[in-house]
Amino acid sequence: MSAQTCNFGVSTIAFGNIDTLVATNQDASASVSVSCSGLVLSRVEGTISVGTGSGGASGSLRLLQGSGSQLSFQLYKDAARSQVLGNGTAPINGTSLAFSSGSLLLNYAFSVPFYGRVFGGQTSAPPGSYLSTFSGADFSIRYRTCTAIICGSFTTTTLSTTATATVLENCLVSASDIDFGLTGSLAQPVTANGSVFVRCTFSTSFQVGLDAGQNSPGAGVRAMKSAGGQLITYELFQDAPRTIVWGNVPGSDTVGGTGSAGTITLPVYGRVPAQVTPPAATYTDVIVVTVTY
Repeated sequence: MSAQTCNFGVSTIAFGNIDTLVATNQDASASVSVSCSGLVLSRVEGTISVGTGSGGASGSLRLLQGSGSQLSFQLYKDAARSQVLGNGTAPINGTSLAFSSGSLLLNYAFSVPFYGRVFGGQTSAPPGSYLSTFSGADFSIRYRTCTAIICGSFTTTTLSTTATATVLENCLVSASDIDFGLTGSLAQPVTANGSVFVRCTFSTSFQVGLDAGQNSPGAGVRAMKSAGGQLITYELFQDAPRTIVWGNVPGSDTVGGTGSAGTITLPVYGRVPAQVTPPAATYTDVIVVTVTY
């Protein structure tokens, strides 16, 4: 039987940008391209086997390596991501992906897809680029060509590709209300506390600022306002003694920190100074919290 010529290629497994602050998985797909020519009424069949990759493994999961850190990911034979693509050996223990041209033509080309997933919620991974390389025996194709009546011997070829991902810096922020409660007189100061909750990508430096509010009469003064337009001035501080005003200029009057694996709670200390008591009413203000990272 005359030999049939087949060429193979493989695309990059590009996961793109990863947000480690969410639990959502990041999926990607890639494919092996097959192009054959030769005998009339011929076809090609074979298997694709993929090893651990240069990133290594943790248990049965493959790893993307970054600068001093790792991301867990996996490769699959199916779009549902239930059948691990491997080469039948530990630690991955996945099996090879079978393919066939499925047609009897003189010249034909087709693609064999496979699928990847970076698992969500890997909060200990710092920002940066992550990579695993598959080459040589780590990405091999065993194939043979067949006519309608006979198949030739199997041949093995190898390809090279990479799996890549980028962890981006990100921060999430929320805050609790500061309720000064009920009072009939402002002859004495009134205090209350609140909190800002910050969750940033691991090792990401951040600064949290509080603006002057929506009722500020100017010069950075904060004020609560009633429906009738009367004001009560107040202030927000970084420290319990209420000596350091919390402002909105990064590196000057903001509060800084570094992202960890969880939520960081920053206390906010409020004080209404003694002042002329305005008419009875409900007084409110809205403060914008800004995280710079």
